[in-house]
Amino acid sequence: MSTTVKAMLLQMIMRIKEIFSFKLGIAYICLTLLIFGCLSPVSVTMDSETDTQNRVSSNNVTDSIGTEHLTETGGIDTSDTGDTSDTADTSDTNDTGDTSDTADTSDTGDTSDTADTSDTADTSDTNNCVLDNVKNCGACANNCEEMVELWPEFHNTLPANMAEATCIRGTCAVQSCRGGYTDNPASPHKDCDLFVKQMAAGEFHICYLLSNDTVYCVGRNNKLQLGCSEFKSEFSPGFKQVSELSNVSMIKSTPAGQHTCAIVDEGKVKCWGDNMFGQLGVGPGSLPASSTPVLVSDIEQAIDLAIGAASVCALLSDKKVKCWGDNTFFQLGFSTSDSTYSHTPGEAEKVLNAKKIFASDASYCVIHEDNTASCWGRNHTGQLGPSCDENQSMDPILLGLPDTIEHMGMSGGQACAALTNKDVYCWGYNRYGQIGMNPDASGYDYKWFNKLPSITGVTQISLSQWHTCILQDSDGSNLSCWGVNSTGQLGAPPDHDFEYLPVKNHDLSNVDTVITGAHFTCVLVKGDHIPKCWGSNEYGQLGNGNFGSDYRVNASPLPVEGLF
Repeated sequence: MSTTVKAMLLQMIMRIKEIFSFKLGIAYICLTLLIFGCLSPVSVTMDSETDTQNRVSSNNVTDSIGTEHLTETGGIDTSDTGDTSDTADTSDTNDTGDTSDTADTSDTGDTSDTADTSDTADTSDTNNCVLDNVKNCGACANNCEEMVELWPEFHNTLPANMAEATCIRGTCAVQSCRGGYTDNPASPHKDCDLFVKQMAAGEFHICYLLSNDTVYCVGRNNKLQLGCSEFKSEFSPGFKQVSELSNVSMIKSTPAGQHTCAIVDEGKVKCWGDNMFGQLGVGPGSLPASSTPVLVSDIEQAIDLAIGAASVCALLSDKKVKCWGDNTFFQLGFSTSDSTYSHTPGEAEKVLNAKKIFASDASYCVIHEDNTASCWGRNHTGQLGPSCDENQSMDPILLGLPDTIEHMGMSGGQACAALTNKDVYCWGYNRYGQIGMNPDASGYDYKWFNKLPSITGVTQISLSQWHTCILQDSDGSNLSCWGVNSTGQLGAPPDHDFEYLPVKNHDLSNVDTVITGAHFTCVLVKGDHIPKCWGSNEYGQLGNGNFGSDYRVNASPLPVEGLF
């Protein structure tokens, strides 16, 4: 072809590009080249169109993976957790098949100019259920490892070892030292010495007091007991920090209720969660529940707390006790003749010289300065001991155990005490062997003291309505539990609905602290700042990112994820 002809052909091509759209221009160019024999038909490709289609296809695959993941991990009804309708809304992707304008890919994540695909994981409208792996891990059973696999493009913005990340309060972070984390700049704390000071188990939730005096809760939030008003649902999408708490020295909850209280500012008390009977210290008519801790009036110098199902008692530095909340069974220690509750704290006048206080659903006990114990309130299962023949008592009843008391615990309708002579006795409700007796021999209610033959040297006792756990002063496996085991809360496979003989948990050694919720158990092991939990995780209360009926039975201790 002559130089003149080639020049004319080039001018023709430039003119066509100015007049026609890009695709049509390319078509004319290729047709012209074919006519002149300058281009083989097999080499003609629409690179621009192919690239656009590839990008659209890639985005559709990402959306599909995210939706499929939500379906697999969100098998339970999450309608209460917030509107997640947008998470499966792919109506905007209908436009992605329109490639008439190859420069318009706004509906596919706007990838026309750059390779930045960060918008493809934009989950701002999904209410924490289709997640990116930076801001909202922990919800919908997603963990950081899965998030990195689904959205590998985040490797560009996160630490190189993010594949080893764990979910820390809703943020994926790399734990670089025991009890702390430093590698993620988005992390709310940079303290490598952060650890759990105290744990408090509710019916289906747990709160943790950390060494920096912050409180985080996880689990069910139907009564705002997590201290979080962002959602009100059957489960939590991860740990939530309780606001407006400072100088916290103690937290307490109850396996029978949905409220938690804290001692703050050297003796004042704040409570949050359910307020049906004024247990937060304000009238239930004006505030049926609160996610914000409520300062309880007229409480100063509190040194200990005990939480009933719908009431609270505070032990003060003068060794007296003040109580508030439900008083149906005179568990407040004073009469409220015109009502079955009092949201204003009143003094249990006949409770004197107390140094430790405990609560069951609707009764309280104190250990006195002389290491004897007295109890008052409800007595329907004999929980006030053999000296009381009434169903309830406003006055404290001396237990009359054979020796002085070193440790004690109570919940539901039963109680246990470890004596100075190392013996352990339990009494009260025993339908499922909670007091260590065969129910066929004792009956369901047992007001007499049952001595546990194989348990000595007890350092801690923790009870729920359904099971009992104790720690012994020994090396190695020092945790034993008995009672209901339908969810594996005893730390053993649920071969039977309950066990009245102690079950030794051989998977754990040197346990320092144990707490019991309604159907779960948690511990802190000496030298390890990471709590371990087992039992029911139906509401995500075990804090390992799982929840739902598929996780109702967990017999093996699992480390809590997302707290550190």
